[in-house]
Amino acid sequence: MKSLKIPVLLLKGDLSPDWFGAVANELHRLLPLSELITIENSSHGLYFEQPEAVDKAVMEFLENH
Repeated sequence: MKSLKIPVLLLKGDLSPDWFGAVANELHRLLPLSELITIENSSHGLYFEQPEAVDKAVMEFLENH
């Protein structure tokens, strides 16, 4: 994974299970061009719980890459 040289957006909810956050953190550590964003007041169903925040994060990522 460390050899991947493409931008990767990782999203996690601040209310997600601990194991999910640990996986997202490890992916962020391994992917050199990754960006990890935590969406507040959401669990694993980020898009359904905080659609505006997810849309904003995705759009900003796409604009930057």
